[in-house]
Amino acid sequence: MIETHDGAVIDIRDFGYRRGPADVIAQLARGEEVDPSLYYMRTTPQFETGDPRYAWLNYTLVVGTGGRQKASVTLTFYEVL
Repeated sequence: MIETHDGAVIDIRDFGYRRGPADVIAQLARGEEVDPSLYYMRTTPQFETGDPRYAWLNYTLVVGTGGRQKASVTLTFYEVL
């Protein structure tokens, strides 16, 4: 769950895949910085909220790409129109 800057609570269930060459996946597992172009990371998040300001998320199809950094994961989401 996340809380938006304006106080809405949104549940996120994220399903996806990360794959790549064994040596690259091993680098990621060790927490090393790896260029995201060297592996495949895609995701399909599903959002749910009871907050009417963000209700549109309940019915929006989204896909995303991702990258793993040393201490975090960065995801970029795209609405499918």
